Amino acid sequence: MTISAVSGCARESSTEVEALAERTAKSLGCSNFKDEFFDGLYSALEGGAWPAHADFSAAIRKRLAGARNLSISAGAQTALADRLSSVYEILSVEALAGVSPYDRTAALEILTALELGDRTTDEKARIQERLAERFEQIERDSGGRNSACAPDRAAPLVSMAAARDLAFLG
Repeated sequence: MTISAVSGCARESSTEVEALAERTAKSLGCSNFKDEFFDGLYSALEGGAWPAHADFSAAIRKRLAGARNLSISAGAQTALADRLSSVYEILSVEALAGVSPYDRTAALEILTALELGDRTTDEKARIQERLAERFEQIERDSGGRNSACAPDRAAPLVSMAAARDLAFLG
């Protein structure tokens, strides 16, 4: 019951999901991709509720189709979009299970712990293993690790430190 609330929430967050998809697409192939991805998640949360998985999946597919930083085939684009969608689904459905899509503090706390490698329970360790596998596949699919890419300063972002402060102040 709660899973459907998390995965089917917040149609009004289209701006946040578009910004997340754009940031994700631009940072593919960068050595700091994972950091950029999580920073994008924090920014999306700051804008409102957690964007629905289906919305992110559609937005990332659209962005990858027009990505200029990737020189990969259409089939590879599809596989990459599937892997990115899978990461988002793991976070939405598994990691944030039982969390209201509007509870930004709880979501920030969970996401920050995951980004820092929290393995304090068997479930968290399993989620970490699945995320690590997906991020490795994304790295391979997007052409490996190039130099660190500068974050897009046009979009507002919440640094990891700020996200941690927000998550643990609540």
